[in-house]
Amino acid sequence: MPSLKRFIIVAALLAVVVPRVRAQDDGSAQAGLSREMRIAIRFYERGDDVQAMDRFMEILTKGEPSERAMANEYINLITHRMNAGGGAAGNPAPPAGDVKAVPVAAPSAPAAA
Repeated sequence: MPSLKRFIIVAALLAVVVPRVRAQDDGSAQAGLSREMRIAIRFYERGDDVQAMDRFMEILTKGEPSERAMANEYINLITHRMNAGGGAAGNPAPPAGDVKAVPVAAPSAPAAA
């Protein structure tokens, strides 16, 4: 019976400690990044490609030198996502079958002088 009590105590402690450690790990992944980079990443993760692209471009031109390579990588990802089917919120691709052809009128003959 003492081993059952010990097991329950250990299981309860793990249930409390493990989620806290994981929460710290998630926050520490972006702990060394600037505020601007964290905001840009948040826009990217939400699918707001236009806002994310603006923020990453700002970092690329005026941001921390150590973050420029990461900003460039995110810009490449956004470009690929936009070319592959449109961004979720920023620049959605038109739905298939919704494209309508617009007739173009022939150019008129030039007026005689």
